[in-house]
Amino acid sequence: MQSATMQDIKRRGSNALSKDEPTYLVVNSRVDFVALPIGQYEMFVAIEEELADIKAALASEGEETVPLAQVLKEVGDVKQD
Repeated sequence: MQSATMQDIKRRGSNALSKDEPTYLVVNSRVDFVALPIGQYEMFVAIEEELADIKAALASEGEETVPLAQVLKEVGDVKQD
């Protein structure tokens, strides 16, 4: 993986960052941030959302379910109010 200092970014702008892989941003001799190509960032966000959905589904296991017809009736009743 590539790394860049803030000085590199100041000198070279976005050319200091990799377009294909994460770039570690080094501040005061320490890696403080990671810059990701947008495609990788969007992939990580999608995975995180999917994991949250899976976690919610697992947490609701064993709970009582409501038939779809009942939900649709209740939603219809709310819309008419």
